[in-house]
Amino acid sequence: MDLFSYRHGIKKNPDTFQIESISDELRNRLWTCLSNRFFSKPYYLSRVLGGYEWSHPEHRHVCELIWDQYFKKPIDNLENDGNYANEIIREYFFDAKWDEVYSFVEFCERLNQEIRQNPSFSKCINRVLEEEFSGYRLIDAYITSITDKEEIDEINKSLTIDAEIKEHLQTALKFLSDKKNPNYRNSIKESISAVETICKKIENNPNVTLGDALNKIECSGKIKFHGALKAGISKLYGWASGADGIRHAMMDSKVLYQEDARFMLVACSAFVNYLKIKADKEGIKIN
Repeated sequence: MDLFSYRHGIKKNPDTFQIESISDELRNRLWTCLSNRFFSKPYYLSRVLGGYEWSHPEHRHVCELIWDQYFKKPIDNLENDGNYANEIIREYFFDAKWDEVYSFVEFCERLNQEIRQNPSFSKCINRVLEEEFSGYRLIDAYITSITDKEEIDEINKSLTIDAEIKEHLQTALKFLSDKKNPNYRNSIKESISAVETICKKIENNPNVTLGDALNKIECSGKIKFHGALKAGISKLYGWASGADGIRHAMMDSKVLYQEDARFMLVACSAFVNYLKIKADKEGIKIN
């Protein structure tokens, strides 16, 4: 995010995707989506002496379903006051554990589909999940993981290997997680540069390219690669450095997405960790 606090390092973008946790910012913005769709006072409530009454049958129906099917409370415990219902639901949402927040979002999307589907609701939820760097998306009324703990662990492990490798991967994360101006092209470039860096260190040649380094490492017998694995990483490098790729076409109009950059970050982190293990077995120093 290109704002003062982020530029000067006072605030930081997330280091990895949010899994098994929800930041205050993410929770707040998810509630805004829910509130606008289901609990907006101007739309659902009318002011009467002493409080609010139910002014829209859909609002009452939604609250009754939440009361009965989600909270599993007796329906006569729900007072005849729409504002009271909103306050109880809001209090639950902001006190809920991270998994309960996602369960509630799922439930509300199913209500959205059942009662009167509003496509903008799920779009709102997914936009917030993406912008706040959540590891989940709302797909067909299910909160679905787009990453997992093992992938996050691969990224975190690769950050500990070497200062130069860490710098490339942290920069890739920075470009990927920038909420306002994500730069997927440069994130991919930095991810593949981390692989290139560890190959240079194994080969002990700061000027060699990744493709040449992989060949030289294998030919020298320093590390034995499985043919398919070497071909796979070489093709990824080709995608990121060819005439229509990333490094030599930074102003190319080709559209890249978060999932492209995320895949490269996870894949390159995993390959860096793999090479570190292989190098350790052969007694090759990386840092």
